[in-house]
Amino acid sequence: MVYPGGGSSIRFEKMREGIADFEKLRILKSKTVKSTDPAFKNLMQQLQQHLQPFTTEKDFKEEKLRIDLQKGKELIAELSEKVK
Repeated sequence: MVYPGGGSSIRFEKMREGIADFEKLRILKSKTVKSTDPAFKNLMQQLQQHLQPFTTEKDFKEEKLRIDLQKGKELIAELSEKVK
């Protein structure tokens, strides 16, 4: 994953991005639990419903995946704005 001399690789960078994304979702979920804002809780519920197929679906079509990814990013951005 990492080249000699501390050089990075694309796999390592993608793994780092995935870890950062996971941590962001974990933080947003913990803030949702503490929040009393129904709109914030509703957005988190929408995001969780949106992410569900990614854990169960086996046959992804590239175009659908692109659209789903964009929608997920939009939901996360909205949640992040509400946290501020």
